[in-house]
Amino acid sequence: MKIIKNKFNLVDLAEQAYYSCGTFLPGSGDQHFTNNEKKPSRFLLVTKQPLAVATANHIFEIYFRSEEYEETTQKKIHLFDLDANFDYDYSVVKICKTKKYKAISKISTCEKYARLIEANELVAINNVDIDPVIREAFQEAFAPRDFFFFKELKYEYRVSISIVKDRKVIKTLKCNLGHLTLIQALKPFDYQETESEEIKATRPSLLNPVYNIDGVDVMVTFNDTNKHYKSLVDMMRI
Repeated sequence: MKIIKNKFNLVDLAEQAYYSCGTFLPGSGDQHFTNNEKKPSRFLLVTKQPLAVATANHIFEIYFRSEEYEETTQKKIHLFDLDANFDYDYSVVKICKTKKYKAISKISTCEKYARLIEANELVAINNVDIDPVIREAFQEAFAPRDFFFFKELKYEYRVSISIVKDRKVIKTLKCNLGHLTLIQALKPFDYQETESEEIKATRPSLLNPVYNIDGVDVMVTFNDTNKHYKSLVDMMRI
C-alpha cells in the first residue's frame, strides 16, 4: 500500500456535505443521525432533496479523484441515489448501533490500566471481580502489562436499505456508516434506528470485569495464551 501524504480531512468534508445536502426544517421529511452530539465524526442523511447526491459529489470531487480514495480498501463515504438506480415503490432505511469490545494495542494505555489494577483502585461496573488467584499471580509476576488483555467498548453502526417493489424486497443494500452515508430517496421511505446487544449467555462482558476508566468502558481478561502466566496461575490453584 502506498504512503499518501497530505490526506484529506474526511470528517470535515462529511460534515460539510451533511449540512449542505439536506434540510433540517421541521416537517421536511429528511432524517438525520450522528454518532455524537458534541463532536460527531459519522453522519447519516436520508433526504428527499433531488440534488443531494450531485451536491455531495461536487464536495467530494477532488477526493474521489485522489490516490487516497483509490488506495482505500474500506470506503468511508457512501452515496446512494435510489431513484436513479431502481424501479421501486418505497424503501426502508435502518441504522443499527452495535456494541463491540475492541483490543487496545497502545502499550502506554495497557501499562496505565495494569498499574490501576495493581493498585486495586478500580471497581467493576458489571459486578464481576478479577479472580483472586489470577490477581495474586499478577502481583507475583510483578504486574506485567501483558498479564491482562484490555478491550475498550466501541460502537459500530450498520446501515441497511431495503428496496421494495410490489410489496416485495427486490434489493437490500448494506454498508457501515463510515464518515458519511447519504441516501437520496424521492419516493416514500421508512426510517428506523435500532440498537443491538450481544445475546449469547457466554458473552465476554458477562464473564469478565468491566471498568469505567476516564469515561471509557474497559473489559479485562486474563492472558492465558502466555504459557508462563498460565502455569503460574495453575500452580497457585493447587
